[in-house]
Amino acid sequence: MEFLTKHKKIFIIVMTILCLFLIVFTLNPSGFSKTLRSAVGIIINPVSGAVSGAVYWAGDRIGFISQMNSLHDRVRELEDENSRLTIENTRLQEAKEEIEKLSELLRIKNEYADYPTVGAKIIGKEPVDSYDAYKINKGENDGLKVNMVALAPGGLMGMVRECNTFDSVVVSLIDDRSSIAAMCSRTNDKGFVKGDSELMRQGLCLMEYIDIDAQILPGDEILTSPLSAYYPPGIIIGRVKEVALDNNRLTKHAIIEPSVSLSHLETILIITQEFNTTASG
Repeated sequence: MEFLTKHKKIFIIVMTILCLFLIVFTLNPSGFSKTLRSAVGIIINPVSGAVSGAVYWAGDRIGFISQMNSLHDRVRELEDENSRLTIENTRLQEAKEEIEKLSELLRIKNEYADYPTVGAKIIGKEPVDSYDAYKINKGENDGLKVNMVALAPGGLMGMVRECNTFDSVVVSLIDDRSSIAAMCSRTNDKGFVKGDSELMRQGLCLMEYIDIDAQILPGDEILTSPLSAYYPPGIIIGRVKEVALDNNRLTKHAIIEPSVSLSHLETILIITQEFNTTASG
C-alpha cells in the first residue's frame, strides 16, 4: 500500500492505458493486434534501422580500409619500379654518353689515321681548379714520350710535357708554356698561338706575330702550320674571337677560342709519333 501511495500517479496512468487496450481488444480484437504490432514496430524499427546502418557502415569502413591497404601496397610497388627504372635510365644515359665520347675519339682517330695513336683517360688536373694541365693514365709503358701531341673531340688539345712509367702530364694549348706555329685556314696567314696567363682564366689563348696586312677576321678557323716542329699540320686549334693591332703598329694579334671544350674532357688521344724537333713551335 505504501508503494501505491508513493507512485499513485504512475499507477493511475498505467491502469488507464491497460483499460484502453482492453476496451479496444473487446470491441475489435483484430484491430488490437494491428495496434500492438504498430506499437512494437514504432519501437523496433528505429532500433533495427540503426543496427542495419551500423552494420553497413562497418562493412563500408572495412572495405575502405582493405582498399587503402591494397592501394598503399600498389603505390609502394610503383615507387620501387620507378626507382629501378630511374637507376636503369641513368645507367643507359651514362652508357650513351660514354659511347658518344668514344665514337668522337674514334672519329678523330680515323681522321688522323696516318698517325699511330693511343687513347688515355684523364685522372686529374694540375692545379685542380684550372684547365691548363691534365694528368692521364698512360705513360712510358704505353709508348708515350715528352712532346707527343694530344687530341680531343674538336681538334688539338695540347702536348705531353711530363712522362712517367704509368702516367703523364699533358699541357693544354691555353697554358702559358704552350707555343704552336699556326695559320688561318681561309687566308693562310701565319702566326704563333700561345698561352696567356690572363686569357687562360677565360679558357682562351693568343695568336701573335700576325702580319699587319693579314686579312684574318673573327670567325676564321686556325690550324696547326706545316712549319710547326712538334705538331702535324692541319689540326684544328680554334676560331678567331677578335683581332687587334699591336702597339708597335707593325703586327696584329688575335684572341683564339679553342675548338676543344677543355672543361668537359674525360678522354683524349695521344699521337705516339715523334715529329721533327729542329724547327720552332
